[in-house]
Amino acid sequence: GVIVRSLIQFGWGTYNQFGMVITMCIPAWFYLAAKCKLGYFYLIGVPFNLLVVVFGMSRQAILMAGILTVLCVIWYLIIAPKKYKIYGGSFMLVAAVAALIVFLVNMEYFSVVFKDLTVSFSTGSGRTGIWKDAIKKFLHNPVFGNGFYDLTATWHETPGYIGEGYGFT
Repeated sequence: GVIVRSLIQFGWGTYNQFGMVITMCIPAWFYLAAKCKLGYFYLIGVPFNLLVVVFGMSRQAILMAGILTVLCVIWYLIIAPKKYKIYGGSFMLVAAVAALIVFLVNMEYFSVVFKDLTVSFSTGSGRTGIWKDAIKKFLHNPVFGNGFYDLTATWHETPGYIGEGYGFT
């Protein structure tokens, strides 16, 4: 079927909160893999951790998990004992190749999953107007800001309005 992210009602910001918590677990897998006896077996958790982040549907968490995983792989290959580097590096290479094969074989399925995410990346989920207004306000008052109640917000050409669901104007 089709995944429609807007129909998944977690509440405002829960995608990002959930994604952040799961993304924060990634370094632990690599730390345990580098420090424990036979620790490279902990690397089995990394692909599952990444999968959970992706299905959490938080764009920020997916981006940060990807960057963090690459940095952790580099860190692991520098700090792990030589024998663990060989086993762990081999496992990570096999996992990356397997993920690539699964992605290529099931490209139609993954395109459905990522369609909403890619559209949201390019449009900012409709937040680009809010971001432009915020940047203008910051550049106008970079040190002291505008205060808590700002009647100069111009989102939707309505004074004081910055968006539904924010709980303030």
